[in-house]
Amino acid sequence: MKILHNIPLKLLALFFAILLWIHVATNQRYDLEVQYRLAYVNIPDSLVFAQTPTSTIDVFMRGSGKGLIRLLWSERHWPIDMTRAKVGVHRIHLTTDDIPVYGIQGLEALGLLDSDTVTIVLDSVGHRTVPTRSGGDVHAADGFVLSRAPVLTPDSVHLSGARSTLARIDAIYTEPFTVSNLTEPVEKVAALALPSEVALDAPARRCQLYLNVEPYLTREFTSIPVTINPARGGDTLEVWPNRVIVSIAGPQSAVTQLPADSIHVDCAPPPIRGNRTMASVRAKVPTPLQVLKVNPDSVTVERHGRARADTGG
Repeated sequence: MKILHNIPLKLLALFFAILLWIHVATNQRYDLEVQYRLAYVNIPDSLVFAQTPTSTIDVFMRGSGKGLIRLLWSERHWPIDMTRAKVGVHRIHLTTDDIPVYGIQGLEALGLLDSDTVTIVLDSVGHRTVPTRSGGDVHAADGFVLSRAPVLTPDSVHLSGARSTLARIDAIYTEPFTVSNLTEPVEKVAALALPSEVALDAPARRCQLYLNVEPYLTREFTSIPVTINPARGGDTLEVWPNRVIVSIAGPQSAVTQLPADSIHVDCAPPPIRGNRTMASVRAKVPTPLQVLKVNPDSVTVERHGRARADTGG
């Protein structure tokens, strides 16, 4: 077949035809939307961004195909000099005359597709030490309970950043994680979730967590006294019964070591009309223990007027 005759020569002709087409096409002028990355340079060491600044801007460019291709292959950084910057808000006006073209001939900036003003907020650099906290979801198995909050190492971190930003940070938490069905103490490593506006003065970006789990235990204390605030006007208040039974629960070690005098039971009666009323009682125990029940859960409050000497004449 004639179509298969002189294949090398035909392929060479096709190659030169493609080169010619590319040459002609890239010599024509085009309009193209090009994105630049804003590079803030020469920021004084004593200053830092209080807010994340605008990072990119779109520009409408005109030029030859070859010139635009070269531009697209470049990094396209638009440097903004911050040498004279101070603490506060800066509004920087951008013009097409300042757009870098990297020596490419024939390129023309037609305009900015975004706002021609960039707002930058700067603050002085500050330092602060804040505690670390667990951001995990930890669950003990049935019949077990966490005996205390997770223990983190390090228990605090040193941060640097804008003073206004640091003032809003009370703690740094770990990345979220889930641990379920714990029946014994475990150690776990978790990354710290740092806000993008701050940095660690130390390189450590992870915490080691100790999760202590103990059997869940209940215990009943009898004859716990009920206290009541003194009455006004010199009267005295009495409660009956004046001792109650308190049932508590929590980690085994805390339950077995709790002394009875660490349980505080009181009542807050409503305004007494007459000489007697009923009042609910409440019990308080140290963390991490909890009160399950107070028996009885209410008491009778009696008011007794104080005898006064007769000063009549």
